Amino acid sequence: TAGHDRFLGLEAHSAPPLLSYVVRRLQVLDAMSATQNMMKVVVASFAPALKAAGYRKQGARFREEVSPTVVRLVNIQSSQWNMGSEGRFCVNLGVYHRDLAALHDACPVVESPLVQHCVVKERLGFLMPVGKDHWWSIDSKTDLVALGSEVASAWEEYGKPWLNSNSTLEGAREFLVWRNWHFLAAMTSLAIGNHDDAHHWLDEAIKEWPSGKERIEAWRAAHLLQLPPASRRTKRCT
Repeated sequence: TAGHDRFLGLEAHSAPPLLSYVVRRLQVLDAMSATQNMMKVVVASFAPALKAAGYRKQGARFREEVSPTVVRLVNIQSSQWNMGSEGRFCVNLGVYHRDLAALHDACPVVESPLVQHCVVKERLGFLMPVGKDHWWSIDSKTDLVALGSEVASAWEEYGKPWLNSNSTLEGAREFLVWRNWHFLAAMTSLAIGNHDDAHHWLDEAIKEWPSGKERIEAWRAAHLLQLPPASRRTKRCT
């Protein structure tokens, strides 16, 4: 901006390349700061509904410790392309099962999980009637408080029930099967203790993902085939 140019002691068009770059970066940061401040209003309006449900706020992230092994997570994700007074955001949901994470070789157990650490996760838009990834838009004309309340209502109606139902391993497995994530469903079956069911979903995963057979069979060998025979004689869920 002209103010930044004067602060640096020269106009942007006459500045050396390094100072021109600094000026441009300051302009970009100014534009990003405007959107970030708008998002803070949205998050503040969204927060009361989650706090009332037992969630603790950490910036734009919310978490509820359901038990020593289960954490419910919600976060508002701003688009990386937000600029000036225009932007977009979505709402991510996740349920972190420590018992399930312990079986996922690529997602080890973490002390303070985020949504990206969850095996069981979803975007709020997919649970709403729109049935697809949904990003809310903001600009200088947006009633930010009203929008935050609108998103909170959508979370109450669609997100909260999903989080609650997926807070058990049985509920999580049902969701993973519905999404055709059979490899993850097999891990969940093993976490529940149903080994025959785990074998079944691994077989389904190979049908769904033939190129992943080597990885799936390696996981089966590491987690299922080394179990004593008596522990494998379980009835598969239907």
